[in-house]
Amino acid sequence: MWTAAQNWAVNLINTAPDTAATHIAAQLGVPVADIRKQLGEYGYLDAATQAGPAYLGKQLGADLKSSADFLLSQGEIQGLATPEAYAAAVYAGAAAKVSAK
Repeated sequence: MWTAAQNWAVNLINTAPDTAATHIAAQLGVPVADIRKQLGEYGYLDAATQAGPAYLGKQLGADLKSSADFLLSQGEIQGLATPEAYAAAVYAGAAAKVSAK
């Protein structure tokens, strides 16, 4: 349910940013202009994009492994898991399911 709601919101931000800004401003009690500015400063990925190979579908596992390698080199962690363990820690299923609807 959360993933579907998040995807709906991302689609609204990407396709009707003024409408999204009005909704968010009302919810937060801040000026619409502030929200419009903040929305323009970020990118918002829909569920299909997140589920793809550049993100949850593959790359995030590799990025987690890379981060672990860095932390090990800095002495912040004592060891590494296998690359398969990092890849298995990523769950793209919810994003893929929502994007299929």
